Amino acid sequence: MHGSQSHTSKFHFRIFTDGEQPHESDALDFDNLEEVWHEGAMSACEIIRGMHGRIESDLDWCLEVADETGKVIYRFSFKAERL
Repeated sequence: MHGSQSHTSKFHFRIFTDGEQPHESDALDFDNLEEVWHEGAMSACEIIRGMHGRIESDLDWCLEVADETGKVIYRFSFKAERL
């Protein structure tokens, strides 16, 4: 960002498992997109780590980060496949 002013924006984190949306976070405030990316990446890693032992073949999981207009700006995905 240019300049020294900070603008806080709201973002939602949505989780999808096999196309179903079981969870959406409350609006979260961030000052810049780098912070949003970092939080999305860390959250995705923590959630997947917590799923250990419950991951089945053909699982299609993702965490989407949407801005305050609802536009998806980041998607972190995990797919488990039996080949």
